[in-house]
Amino acid sequence: MSKFLKYTPASGGFPWEIVLPKKRRVITLNSLTLLIYLKMVKQITASDFDTEVLNASGPVIVDFFATWCGPCQGMMPVLENVEGKLPSGAKIVKVDVDQAPELASQYGVMSIPAFKAFKGGKVISEAVGTQSEEQLLAMIA
Repeated sequence: MSKFLKYTPASGGFPWEIVLPKKRRVITLNSLTLLIYLKMVKQITASDFDTEVLNASGPVIVDFFATWCGPCQGMMPVLENVEGKLPSGAKIVKVDVDQAPELASQYGVMSIPAFKAFKGGKVISEAVGTQSEEQLLAMIA
């Protein structure tokens, strides 16, 4: 564990703290936000969706999720493993439906987690609910 990352069991539901010593600033995070912050899977917003997904040179799996969603949190280890197994040029990104409701609406996301695979700016496959590594990889095969 990093000297800047501290785990403190707390009843408030936010046990992780990132301590930035030079600025004397403490950032408190819940476990899902911490995983997004520390791991490879990139979270994007509506403003960078075109660049990261629609104009991407390779296939992109988009995970539509919410921080309060238990099954979405459970997908984090699966997404991390899939990220390491993707073919060259492919990637996974996450979109928080609470922060980008217009994207969720535009792509017909009614339940989460929802996964949409894009290639050449178009949806090529989709799935709803928890998925296995194999199912996610098959989306861009």
